[in-house]
Amino acid sequence: MRPLSDLQFQRLAAALLTKARATAPEWTEHADPDPGVALLELLAFLTQNLLYRQNQIPPRGAAVAARLAAAARALAAASPSQAACGVSRVNYFAGQLLSTKDLVDEQDYFRTRLRRRNRLLHGAGIVSGLSVSVAPGDGSPGQSVEVKPGSALDPQGEEIEVCNETGMPLPVKGRRLLVQLLFAERPTAPVPAPVSVSAAPDSEQRFSRVEETFAVVLAPVSQADAVSIGRLTFGRGRWRVDRGFKPPRARR
Repeated sequence: MRPLSDLQFQRLAAALLTKARATAPEWTEHADPDPGVALLELLAFLTQNLLYRQNQIPPRGAAVAARLAAAARALAAASPSQAACGVSRVNYFAGQLLSTKDLVDEQDYFRTRLRRRNRLLHGAGIVSGLSVSVAPGDGSPGQSVEVKPGSALDPQGEEIEVCNETGMPLPVKGRRLLVQLLFAERPTAPVPAPVSVSAAPDSEQRFSRVEETFAVVLAPVSQADAVSIGRLTFGRGRWRVDRGFKPPRARR
Protein backbone atom coordinates (compact mmCIF):
# COMPACT_ATOMS: atom_id res chain seq x y z
CA MET A 1 0.00 0.00 0.00
CA ARG A 2 1.42 3.40 -1.02
CA PRO A 3 1.34 6.44 1.30
CA LEU A 4 -1.80 8.57 1.26
CA SER A 5 -1.89 11.54 -1.06
CA ASP A 6 -2.35 15.06 0.32
CA LEU A 7 -6.02 14.94 -0.69
CA GLN A 8 -6.54 11.63 1.09
CA PHE A 9 -4.75 12.95 4.16
CA GLN A 10 -7.04 16.01 4.25
CA ARG A 11 -10.13 13.81 3.85
CA LEU A 12 -8.98 11.65 6.76
CA ALA A 13 -8.41 14.74 8.94
CA ALA A 14 -11.83 16.07 7.95
CA ALA A 15 -13.47 12.76 8.89
CA LEU A 16 -11.80 12.90 12.27
CA LEU A 17 -12.97 16.48 12.75
CA THR A 18 -16.56 15.51 11.89
CA LYS A 19 -16.42 12.69 14.44
CA ALA A 20 -15.01 15.08 17.04
CA ARG A 21 -17.81 17.58 16.41
CA ALA A 22 -20.41 14.89 17.01
CA THR A 23 -18.69 13.68 20.16
CA ALA A 24 -17.86 17.13 21.64
CA PRO A 25 -20.39 19.68 20.31
CA GLU A 26 -19.09 22.29 22.77
CA TRP A 27 -15.84 22.49 20.79
CA THR A 28 -16.47 25.23 18.25
CA GLU A 29 -12.96 26.49 17.41
CA HIS A 30 -11.70 24.54 14.38
CA ALA A 31 -9.06 26.90 13.04
CA ASP A 32 -5.57 25.56 12.28
CA PRO A 33 -3.91 27.17 15.36
CA ASP A 34 -6.34 25.38 17.69
CA PRO A 35 -4.61 22.58 19.71
CA GLY A 36 -7.49 20.23 19.01
CA VAL A 37 -7.05 20.58 15.26
CA ALA A 38 -3.32 19.97 15.62
CA LEU A 39 -4.07 16.80 17.60
CA LEU A 40 -6.48 15.54 14.93
CA GLU A 41 -3.88 16.13 12.23
CA LEU A 42 -1.34 14.21 14.32
CA LEU A 43 -3.77 11.28 14.58
CA ALA A 44 -4.34 11.41 10.83
CA PHE A 45 -0.57 11.32 10.29
CA LEU A 46 -0.18 8.29 12.60
CA THR A 47 -3.07 6.53 10.86
CA GLN A 48 -1.41 7.18 7.50
CA ASN A 49 1.77 5.51 8.72
CA LEU A 50 -0.13 2.54 10.13
CA LEU A 51 -1.97 2.04 6.85
CA TYR A 52 1.32 2.17 4.97
CA ARG A 53 3.08 -0.30 7.29
CA GLN A 54 0.29 -2.84 7.71
CA ASN A 55 1.25 -4.76 4.56
CA GLN A 56 5.00 -4.52 5.24
CA ILE A 57 4.92 -7.18 7.99
CA PRO A 58 6.03 -10.68 6.84
CA PRO A 59 3.25 -13.30 6.74
CA ARG A 60 4.60 -15.06 9.83
CA GLY A 61 4.72 -11.81 11.80
CA ALA A 62 1.20 -10.93 10.64
CA ALA A 63 -0.05 -14.32 11.87
CA VAL A 64 1.56 -13.81 15.28
CA ALA A 65 0.09 -10.31 15.53
CA ALA A 66 -3.35 -11.67 14.63
CA ARG A 67 -3.13 -14.30 17.37
CA LEU A 68 -2.07 -11.69 19.93
CA ALA A 69 -4.92 -9.42 18.89
CA ALA A 70 -7.41 -12.28 19.18
CA ALA A 71 -6.09 -13.11 22.65
CA ALA A 72 -6.38 -9.46 23.70
CA ARG A 73 -9.98 -9.30 22.47
CA ALA A 74 -10.82 -12.53 24.29
CA LEU A 75 -9.35 -11.19 27.55
CA ALA A 76 -11.24 -7.93 27.16
CA ALA A 77 -14.51 -9.79 26.62
CA ALA A 78 -13.93 -12.39 29.35
CA SER A 79 -16.63 -12.73 31.96
CA PRO A 80 -15.67 -12.40 35.66
CA SER A 81 -15.96 -16.18 36.09
CA GLN A 82 -13.47 -16.78 33.27
CA ALA A 83 -10.96 -14.24 34.53
CA ALA A 84 -11.13 -15.50 38.12
CA CYS A 85 -9.72 -18.96 37.33
CA GLY A 86 -6.15 -17.71 36.92
CA VAL A 87 -3.71 -16.84 39.69
CA SER A 88 -2.57 -13.27 40.24
CA ARG A 89 0.71 -11.93 41.61
CA VAL A 90 1.72 -8.67 43.21
CA ASN A 91 2.69 -5.99 40.70
CA TYR A 92 5.60 -4.09 42.27
CA PHE A 93 6.46 -0.51 41.38
CA ALA A 94 8.88 2.09 42.72
CA GLY A 95 7.57 3.84 45.83
CA GLN A 96 4.91 1.21 46.51
CA LEU A 97 3.81 0.88 50.14
CA LEU A 98 3.77 -2.84 50.92
CA SER A 99 1.37 -4.18 53.52
CA THR A 100 1.15 -7.51 55.28
CA LYS A 101 -1.47 -8.62 52.73
CA ASP A 102 0.91 -7.92 49.85
CA LEU A 103 3.57 -10.18 51.35
CA VAL A 104 1.02 -12.90 52.11
CA ASP A 105 -0.30 -12.65 48.54
CA GLU A 106 3.27 -13.06 47.27
CA GLN A 107 3.61 -16.32 49.21
CA ASP A 108 0.15 -17.52 48.16
CA TYR A 109 0.98 -16.97 44.48
CA PHE A 110 3.90 -19.39 44.52
CA ARG A 111 2.15 -21.85 46.85
CA THR A 112 -0.91 -21.93 44.60
CA ARG A 113 1.21 -22.62 41.52
CA LEU A 114 3.13 -25.36 43.35
CA ARG A 115 -0.08 -27.06 44.49
CA ARG A 116 -1.52 -26.87 40.98
CA ARG A 117 1.60 -28.43 39.48
CA ASN A 118 1.64 -31.23 42.06
CA ARG A 119 -2.06 -31.89 41.59
CA LEU A 120 -2.02 -31.99 37.78
CA LEU A 121 1.36 -33.64 37.16
CA HIS A 122 1.71 -36.04 40.10
CA GLY A 123 -1.74 -36.55 41.59
CA ALA A 124 -2.30 -37.58 45.20
CA GLY A 125 -0.61 -40.44 47.03
CA ILE A 126 2.61 -41.69 48.57
CA VAL A 127 5.86 -40.38 47.09
CA SER A 128 8.26 -42.43 49.23
CA GLY A 129 8.33 -44.40 52.48
CA LEU A 130 5.36 -44.15 54.88
CA SER A 131 5.05 -47.87 55.59
CA VAL A 132 2.49 -48.73 58.28
CA SER A 133 2.85 -51.27 61.08
CA VAL A 134 1.09 -52.21 64.32
CA ALA A 135 3.02 -52.37 67.59
CA PRO A 136 2.13 -53.22 71.20
CA GLY A 137 1.12 -50.25 73.30
CA ASP A 138 4.02 -48.37 74.91
CA GLY A 139 3.64 -49.04 78.66
CA SER A 140 -0.14 -49.43 78.41
CA PRO A 141 -2.56 -52.10 77.28
CA GLY A 142 -3.66 -52.01 73.67
CA GLN A 143 -1.82 -51.40 70.43
CA SER A 144 -0.52 -48.44 68.44
CA VAL A 145 -0.10 -47.76 64.74
CA GLU A 146 3.38 -46.75 63.59
CA VAL A 147 4.16 -44.73 60.44
CA LYS A 148 7.68 -44.77 59.03
CA PRO A 149 9.29 -41.57 57.61
CA GLY A 150 8.42 -40.59 54.05
CA SER A 151 6.52 -38.07 51.96
CA ALA A 152 3.19 -37.80 50.18
CA LEU A 153 1.01 -35.40 48.17
CA ASP A 154 -2.54 -34.75 49.32
CA PRO A 155 -5.52 -34.23 46.94
CA GLN A 156 -5.02 -30.44 47.03
CA GLY A 157 -1.37 -30.77 45.99
CA GLU A 158 0.08 -29.99 49.43
CA GLU A 159 3.35 -31.71 50.27
CA ILE A 160 3.37 -33.82 53.44
CA GLU A 161 6.67 -34.92 54.95
CA VAL A 162 7.06 -37.30 57.88
CA CYS A 163 10.63 -36.78 59.12
CA ASN A 164 10.59 -39.20 62.05
CA GLU A 165 8.71 -42.37 62.86
CA THR A 166 5.44 -41.43 64.46
CA GLY A 167 2.60 -43.34 66.04
CA MET A 168 -0.69 -43.06 67.85
CA PRO A 169 -2.74 -45.43 70.02
CA LEU A 170 -5.41 -47.62 68.48
CA PRO A 171 -8.87 -48.11 69.94
CA VAL A 172 -9.37 -51.22 72.07
CA LYS A 173 -11.59 -52.76 69.43
CA GLY A 174 -13.18 -51.99 66.11
CA ARG A 175 -13.61 -53.40 62.66
CA ARG A 176 -11.64 -51.51 60.02
CA LEU A 177 -9.65 -48.28 60.02
CA LEU A 178 -7.86 -46.30 57.35
CA VAL A 179 -4.55 -44.74 58.34
CA GLN A 180 -4.55 -41.29 56.77
CA LEU A 181 -2.20 -38.33 56.64
CA LEU A 182 -3.62 -34.83 56.79
CA PHE A 183 -1.65 -31.69 55.88
CA ALA A 184 -1.59 -29.22 58.77
CA GLU A 185 -0.01 -25.91 59.74
CA ARG A 186 0.84 -24.52 63.14
CA PRO A 187 2.30 -21.17 64.20
CA THR A 188 5.74 -21.25 65.83
CA ALA A 189 8.60 -18.99 66.97
CA PRO A 190 6.77 -16.40 69.09
CA VAL A 191 8.39 -12.96 69.26
CA PRO A 192 7.40 -9.68 70.90
CA ALA A 193 5.26 -7.58 68.59
CA PRO A 194 3.85 -4.05 69.07
CA VAL A 195 0.12 -3.64 69.46
CA SER A 196 -2.19 -0.68 69.05
CA VAL A 197 -1.87 2.22 71.51
CA SER A 198 -5.32 1.42 72.88
CA ALA A 199 -4.15 -1.92 74.26
CA ALA A 200 -2.98 -2.09 77.85
CA PRO A 201 0.39 -3.88 77.47
CA ASP A 202 3.26 -2.32 75.54
CA SER A 203 3.77 -5.48 73.51
CA GLU A 204 2.43 -8.97 73.03
CA GLN A 205 3.62 -12.25 71.60
CA ARG A 206 3.09 -12.94 67.91
CA PHE A 207 4.17 -16.01 65.99
CA SER A 208 6.84 -15.26 63.40
CA ARG A 209 6.77 -18.58 61.53
CA VAL A 210 4.25 -21.09 60.19
CA GLU A 211 5.39 -24.71 60.34
CA GLU A 212 4.02 -27.09 57.74
CA THR A 213 3.37 -30.39 59.46
CA PHE A 214 0.83 -33.24 59.41
CA ALA A 215 -1.63 -35.22 61.48
CA VAL A 216 -2.32 -38.96 61.53
CA VAL A 217 -6.04 -39.63 61.25
CA LEU A 218 -7.73 -42.98 61.92
CA ALA A 219 -11.21 -43.29 60.43
CA PRO A 220 -13.35 -46.00 58.82
CA VAL A 221 -13.78 -43.91 55.65
CA SER A 222 -11.34 -41.69 53.80
CA GLN A 223 -11.43 -37.93 54.17
CA ALA A 224 -11.52 -35.81 51.01
CA ASP A 225 -8.42 -33.81 51.96
CA ALA A 226 -6.32 -36.68 53.37
CA VAL A 227 -4.03 -39.36 51.91
CA SER A 228 -4.74 -42.98 52.88
CA ILE A 229 -1.43 -44.78 53.46
CA GLY A 230 -2.66 -48.02 55.03
CA ARG A 231 -5.64 -50.01 56.28
CA LEU A 232 -6.06 -51.89 59.54
CA THR A 233 -8.49 -54.71 60.34
CA PHE A 234 -9.52 -56.02 63.73
CA GLY A 235 -9.94 -59.68 64.51
CA ARG A 236 -9.34 -62.10 67.40
CA GLY A 237 -8.82 -59.23 69.78
CA ARG A 238 -6.04 -57.42 67.91
CA TRP A 239 -5.38 -55.05 65.04
CA ARG A 240 -3.47 -56.12 61.93
CA VAL A 241 -2.25 -54.38 58.79
CA ASP A 242 -4.37 -55.29 55.80
CA ARG A 243 -1.76 -56.41 53.26
CA GLY A 244 -4.36 -56.47 50.51
CA PHE A 245 -4.82 -52.70 50.67
CA LYS A 246 -2.84 -50.83 48.02
CA PRO A 247 -2.41 -47.15 48.96
CA PRO A 248 -2.44 -44.62 46.12
CA ARG A 249 0.94 -43.51 44.85
CA ALA A 250 1.89 -40.21 43.28
CA ARG A 251 2.97 -40.31 39.65
CA ARG A 252 6.71 -40.00 39.02
